[in-house]
Amino acid sequence: STPTLVLTKTGPAAMSTAQLGQFGLDIQNTGVSDAWNATILDRLPKSSPTGGMCSSTPQILSAQVFQANGITPVPGKGPLVPGTDFSINFIGAPTCELTLTMLTSAATIGQNQRLIINYQTRLDANSQIGATLTNVARAIQWFDADPGTPTRQSFTRTLTDGTPGVLDFQNAHTVTV
Repeated sequence: STPTLVLTKTGPAAMSTAQLGQFGLDIQNTGVSDAWNATILDRLPKSSPTGGMCSSTPQILSAQVFQANGITPVPGKGPLVPGTDFSINFIGAPTCELTLTMLTSAATIGQNQRLIINYQTRLDANSQIGATLTNVARAIQWFDADPGTPTRQSFTRTLTDGTPGVLDFQNAHTVTV
């Protein structure tokens, strides 16, 4: 019984350096068992001469597990609490990575359920008009059972270019400045 995670990344098509942009991570479990303790890595555009998204720490706006439609909350699973239900780690320049690790059963993604995380961040002040900045997100690790299960299996994935157009554990999103 294997949980299979499919990640979709959303965000604005264009941003200016003064505005906050809202981004979304939609992680659906298309497998046949629950996905426990998922870790999501979002590699934001690194600071460069044309711009980036490394100067500001992303702010988590919401995180919750929903039914397959992405709208109906799963009974008994309310909004996830940062620092309790999941951890947040942001490493700024030059790494520029946001890592979210699900910690409690409230963050477990059941079969056909979706973990939807929304956050906001802003462009670096030096971002050049017309530049295209791409961030790539992926589910890097998850498990098929709770931490107390001795036969628990880990599933890990390696980030590439986000495999645009392919429904899998990673996705890319590009913003035009």
